[in-house]
Amino acid sequence: MTIHQQSVGGRTIAYVGENLAEARRIARLVAEERDTIEQNVASTFNPILSAVSSFVDTEANNVNGAYLNRIGAAVPLANMRYAKAEIPIGATKVRISTRFEGSLAELQLISWYSDAGGVAYLSGLDGAPNTDYFAAVFDVPPGARSIGVNGRVALAIKIEVAEIAADLNDRVLANEASVGAIQSSLAGWIDSVAPTTENSYLNRYGVAVASAGLRFAKASIPAGVQKVRITTNFRGTLDLVQLITWYGDAAGTAFMGRVDGTSGADYLAAEFDIPLGAEVIGVDGHNTRAIKIEFLEVAQEVAPRLIDLEQLTAALPVIQGAVSSYADSGAAVVADAYLNRAGAVVAAATFRYAKAAIPAGASKVRISTRFEGSLAALQLISWYSDAGATAYLGRVDGAPNTTYANTIFDIPPGAQALGVDGKNSAPIRIEFLEVVDNLAEIVSNLSGTGLPTKLTIVGDSMSATGTAGFGDELGAELGLTTYQQGIGGKRSNAVSALFGGIPLTVTVTGASIPTAGEAAITPAAPLDDLNSRGGTDCVMLVMAAGYLCELRYYTAGGTYALRPVEHPRTAIPVVNPLTIMPLTGWVIGTNPAACVSMRTMFSDAIAVIRVGVNDQGYTLRPYAQTTIANIMTLHDNLQRYTDKILVVGPCNGAVDLTAAEGGITAGGAPSTLTPEQSEIKLANIDSQRSGLSRLCPAYFDALAFHAGNGGGETKSANGRSFVVLTQTAASPKLSDGRHETVAAQQELAAGVHAYLKSIGWVK
Repeated sequence: MTIHQQSVGGRTIAYVGENLAEARRIARLVAEERDTIEQNVASTFNPILSAVSSFVDTEANNVNGAYLNRIGAAVPLANMRYAKAEIPIGATKVRISTRFEGSLAELQLISWYSDAGGVAYLSGLDGAPNTDYFAAVFDVPPGARSIGVNGRVALAIKIEVAEIAADLNDRVLANEASVGAIQSSLAGWIDSVAPTTENSYLNRYGVAVASAGLRFAKASIPAGVQKVRITTNFRGTLDLVQLITWYGDAAGTAFMGRVDGTSGADYLAAEFDIPLGAEVIGVDGHNTRAIKIEFLEVAQEVAPRLIDLEQLTAALPVIQGAVSSYADSGAAVVADAYLNRAGAVVAAATFRYAKAAIPAGASKVRISTRFEGSLAALQLISWYSDAGATAYLGRVDGAPNTTYANTIFDIPPGAQALGVDGKNSAPIRIEFLEVVDNLAEIVSNLSGTGLPTKLTIVGDSMSATGTAGFGDELGAELGLTTYQQGIGGKRSNAVSALFGGIPLTVTVTGASIPTAGEAAITPAAPLDDLNSRGGTDCVMLVMAAGYLCELRYYTAGGTYALRPVEHPRTAIPVVNPLTIMPLTGWVIGTNPAACVSMRTMFSDAIAVIRVGVNDQGYTLRPYAQTTIANIMTLHDNLQRYTDKILVVGPCNGAVDLTAAEGGITAGGAPSTLTPEQSEIKLANIDSQRSGLSRLCPAYFDALAFHAGNGGGETKSANGRSFVVLTQTAASPKLSDGRHETVAAQQELAAGVHAYLKSIGWVK
């Protein structure tokens, strides 16, 4: 099956299930390293902060004809504007958008105030003159309760503050009890096996001194470790003896500091924090007890499995759906009564209600009922804090005269039962979301296979759908859901750019994201057109200057345009050339809802790349190394989604030969290539095949495969011999001197299938 638009759940349980376990381990890592959080802000805190908070527009009023000076006071001046906003308690970051002039010496970008009214000036922040600030993030200084921002009349000022989720503190407190278990399951104490030096100790400067009966040991501190555990008998009878010596170099000679010990004490698995900069530790002891130095190290298997927060967030609904299902509570229905706003039963003809105990661990309930709502005392759901449904906890009001069909509600904390009101004319059903009983068995079975469920093909016409490429044949051969993204005429740089490899840059006409309609663009990379097959318009989704936009291609005139999915209130200036980030594949037509995200197409999929024969164009310049670089950049980018990436090599053909050797043009006329031109084209294809075979973990040589099946002949070009797929071979594989016949496409698909079997990617 080949589709261009479909969200495929597929078999993701093993993949995301493992990632969920690792996500829990990540939480353990954060807890273990809380003392060093300042060193990990960029890699740890910022993603967490963005997950539990969001920037909220303050809708600050813009004041025209004035600016804020260096003591935060308003000063009248034409063409200037400023805006002020209160900073919510607890907010630590602010995001601003403005055009900063900076032509006046006393002008500043931001003014901080210590009161909510923006009167008591606290401090200021200078800006870069004549600079556009778009969604620029700044830390809120301690004591700041409001902010003022300067700008120009030509551009509206926007002030947004990062607000933490209201229940974050409750979440943190609720998880404090599990910190100990979290830490122990993530990391373990690893013995350094440090060698011991007898009859010596380390003095207070870390220098070894001979002394009978004493001993010391040294160990290198592994990178990233923050805690050490030591076991030793510490005598400390000499004034110069110390328990621990820290060294700031790998050789253990640059004394950095010490820890004094208690004389005569036994230190048994005593834990100490490792100071910043320490690379070696020394420990003194007595020869009556062996010295042991252990480091708290994270389990080695964690690092390869860490996933970014975005991926985890996207996976959670899939996980929940894959490992749980709604189970009918079998709740009994009571006729001619309803539950009032205190959860009590009230007799009333034509009404009905049902009650059910909430299973332990259930977080969601799905109800079906007909809700009348004609009585002021009537409510849709009553929550109870006891399983007997007598201790009223709270309610959910319903919409009058509404049918609720499989409507899902979150179960509030502390609720142990619920009641649902309805009408005698319709049944009431209460279902709870429960984890399947055999989850462990399911996960075990699936994790043992790890087989992909999708196939995504990118490249030029050799991989496209239709008669030109083998994409349809490969999808049918493998029996996988197939996303076809091959585009006829494409070069390797265009394909790489379209799928997140090399940067995709464009020049935006008018140098701004428009408030309505679309902006014409000129791609810097030679995209040619998004769909040279069939002559139809195409669209894909991209991120441009922080805005989600459609990248459109119009066949009429071969033009491109950017159209914001949601237009900004004011035009957003951009700097050309603008780098945009592809978010989806392309689809035929101009419906952005049909676009499939990169993650959907490539996660849990086999990605096939086949591109390169169009790079040479009609020039004589060697292109093989550039082509290889473009393909490998794309290859490395796709590894974010899947580790199953197959590169299929290019094929030569009669279009690369001279007329004397049987060469033809794409239209079938005799070739016009010179022997030198033919040599360069054939040599470049061979160089590309050779380079990709060495660099790609999974590589299939299509030319060698076809030649081995009788499709090749030895031909001459400028005195050199090459194996070429010709129309006169014993078993011709090409239909027009470049593209494979349908039979050859089927053969190639079968050959690729056999190769994928041999490396364990498919059955």
